[in-house]
Amino acid sequence: MIGKNNSNTRLRYLLEMLDNCPNEIQSQRMRLILILCIVLNSNIQAQNYTKSDSVLLNNYYDTIPPQSEWMWGEQVNRVNKYGFVEGKQIRFDSKGNLITITMFPEKVLYQQANYVWKAEFENDTLVLMSDSSGSEIRWFSNGIIEEAITQYRCGDDKFVSKYKANINGLVTETSLLRYYWKEDTSMFNHCFRKCRFVSELIYSFKYYNNGNPKYSFNNDTAIYWNENQTIRTKMYPDGSVTFNDGGKVIDRQFTWWEPGDSCSEDVQVKMVVSYELEDVIDLYVYKMIPNKRAEYFRWKWDQSGRRLVSASNWEGELPWKRFSEFNDLY
Repeated sequence: MIGKNNSNTRLRYLLEMLDNCPNEIQSQRMRLILILCIVLNSNIQAQNYTKSDSVLLNNYYDTIPPQSEWMWGEQVNRVNKYGFVEGKQIRFDSKGNLITITMFPEKVLYQQANYVWKAEFENDTLVLMSDSSGSEIRWFSNGIIEEAITQYRCGDDKFVSKYKANINGLVTETSLLRYYWKEDTSMFNHCFRKCRFVSELIYSFKYYNNGNPKYSFNNDTAIYWNENQTIRTKMYPDGSVTFNDGGKVIDRQFTWWEPGDSCSEDVQVKMVVSYELEDVIDLYVYKMIPNKRAEYFRWKWDQSGRRLVSASNWEGELPWKRFSEFNDLY
């Protein structure tokens, strides 16, 4: 017979039982031993614990007397017994001018929570409203909205919408950005996979202070305008073209992709053809090799087509030969 309070005897008895367990459960023997030790230890502590040792506390943390003020017919500037601010908090400067009104969550128990929304004032005029999502609205002193930023989520994706205007109320900028995780793949190396966090511009429009367009991006095409409304640059996914004030092409860019190393991401190649100098064609090629320095190559021709500079370290077919408009270059 095993005595009730003889813990060592009980433990030996239980271990002998485990030793005699079938082979099918021997793999769990050590786990069962640990559980038994915990149970026995708890029983020992319980036997030495008397009711007189028990103290019931209503508060688990240090407390202070709750604080609050009455203002504008409501209870504000509340601090709960744990020292955390709750509800509406109103602040004034030393001259009595309203500075901020901030709303905090109710019943804050463990740590100070971020605000739900906040209003800021200058000369008793509302100049900024913001919330915990990062969205905010700013006003000019005349009451016209200067800037509005709205942040929201759709599934795992985050979107940021921006709006700006000048003091006369004319829109100067609108845009929408998307932030998300994307898996990159290769057009050439099917074993390549890479996950990265990206920001994608959905659309963007900018305007001069007179309301005329300055920049637009939509459907993968961007256009820059001069103040006289002549087009300065057009950009496409595979290149761009730039004009001078007279409308003459002074720069063209071309982009394409080539295979990288085995199971690595593709190599981006950019070719820039410059006509900015009179009677001279400058052609540059940049190879953007991942995790390495970009490779740079240059060729140059005069008006007659005579080559003045040549990239001696270029290998393979000449890069401009893929474009029919440069077939006369050699």
